[in-house]
Amino acid sequence: MQRNKLMNTKNTLITLGGLCLIGVVAFVFYPSQSKAGKCRYKIEPNISIEPYKSDAVRVGESYERMMGKYINTMDNRLGMADREFDKVSTKLDTMARGLSSMDKGFNKISKKLDAMENRLGMTDRGFDKVTTKLDIIEKKIDDLAKRLTAIEKTLNITEEIPKPK
Repeated sequence: MQRNKLMNTKNTLITLGGLCLIGVVAFVFYPSQSKAGKCRYKIEPNISIEPYKSDAVRVGESYERMMGKYINTMDNRLGMADREFDKVSTKLDTMARGLSSMDKGFNKISKKLDAMENRLGMTDRGFDKVTTKLDIIEKKIDDLAKRLTAIEKTLNITEEIPKPK
């Protein structure tokens, strides 16, 4: 019986300890929960709404943005154009030098043609005689070109002669 009493007392102590533990836990959490229900927060909304704009105002603003983008694009293109202009100007200088050397060559040819005309007595004969003279020279050039291609074919020359610079 004593054993039953001890077990009964032990069970009673365990039960009381458990109830105390539950009471302490409830005591700790209950005040915080009751305060949470009483707490109120003030929320002040801060919403900004743009003022009303008419269609004309929106079109004007859109036009300003578009022109700004256009100006930026043109600035970029002009910057590239400046860099490309330097390249083009050097190429034009090279072409100008080539054209001036061609002009010198044409002047030499013109002097030789004048000398030929004087030897053949073809001076001061008028426009018709000049065109006849040009036809004769053109035929001679064609004949020389045909003879040159025939010589190239017989010698099996397929490379182009490099042009002088």
